[in-house]
Amino acid sequence: MSHDPPGASTARLPPRVPREARVTRRSPAPWLSVAVLAACGSPPAVTAISPDTARPGARLAITGTGFDEDLGLVLRAGDTEVVVPASALGTTEAIADVPADLPPGTWQAVPRDGGREGVGVPLTVWTPATEPPCAKRHALRVETTRTRRAVAVHHVFADAPAERALYEASALASLSRTTEGPPDAPCHALWLHTTAGERVLLADDPDRDLAAEAAHLARVLDLPLTTPGG
Repeated sequence: MSHDPPGASTARLPPRVPREARVTRRSPAPWLSVAVLAACGSPPAVTAISPDTARPGARLAITGTGFDEDLGLVLRAGDTEVVVPASALGTTEAIADVPADLPPGTWQAVPRDGGREGVGVPLTVWTPATEPPCAKRHALRVETTRTRRAVAVHHVFADAPAERALYEASALASLSRTTEGPPDAPCHALWLHTTAGERVLLADDPDRDLAAEAAHLARVLDLPLTTPGG
């Protein structure tokens, strides 16, 4: 028997679903998808650096993949690590400067993006003082003064301002002339030796033995000269 009041309609309710059987569908948060994709993406990689042999302070053009605004460059040699800021010019190009006080040697240049590091390439850092003779990365010009017995050594670069080092009379110890390399490709060099034990390259030539230049400087500076075999 129905107890509904007159004129009332009866509505059928859907069967009750047990709590453990209910399924709630939620749309994934867009930011979560982006974060997951970013975390799973490949880290940045450096495929080339130009120049790959550079002086402290030089600007590097970096080529690779996966670059963005958070890109940094890590220079690593043994246990030493130097973090260098880098500016991404796109996803495949960036620039960075070699620190002015970076010691010479071979460094591994590794890209870093946040906490991730990628594949790097070697970078050789050199200075005029560590430049081997006949390498021809720079030209040398030497000036002397008879009155002060000082020597000014100018290192002239093709892509950077010239550098000048002045050695006063009190710092001069001797001169030496050397011949290095195999007999079919010798390298002749003229060196200045200082009282501090430094050896400074004054001239180099693969064809001439620099004997005349060495004798002239020895007379002007009044310094002893050591020659190959002497």
